[in-house]
Amino acid sequence: MSQGTFLGCDPMTNPAALVRAARKSRGLTQKDLARRTKIDQGRVSRLESGREAEFTTVERLLSSTGHRLYSAPTRRDDAATVAAAIRRALRAGDKYSALREPN
Repeated sequence: MSQGTFLGCDPMTNPAALVRAARKSRGLTQKDLARRTKIDQGRVSRLESGREAEFTTVERLLSSTGHRLYSAPTRRDDAATVAAAIRRALRAGDKYSALREPN
């Protein structure tokens, strides 16, 4: 992953969803958030629609709503990835694999 852009984000860690949820949790409009951060409202809109997601911008927007962005390296799959694997196994009729940890 490049320093400036989120790549391959799953729905649970989607920067657009994170910013939108943080903004709404504080009762802010996109215009309010833009004014607080001195970021153009159009850019906020593009980010929330998933068209733009630079790490520094996401961090700045979240910070202005009183939220923080944390990142931690891990070798484990996230919950969304595990759930998708379970769904695939169940759709294939493989209940045994759906309940087993992948190798």
